[in-house]
Amino acid sequence: MKQVTLQGNPMNVVDTTPVVGHIAPDFCLTSSDFLDISLSNFLESI
Repeated sequence: MKQVTLQGNPMNVVDTTPVVGHIAPDFCLTSSDFLDISLSNFLESI
């Protein structure tokens, strides 16, 4: 099982970690302005 570190504490990763060069799946995050931001919002800027 892979591990990552969060605030100095090791945590087990259940899913796979990203691989350089692979396409990331679309995801949604909340900005500091409480707006939904997804990866697809940036498709035109790449």
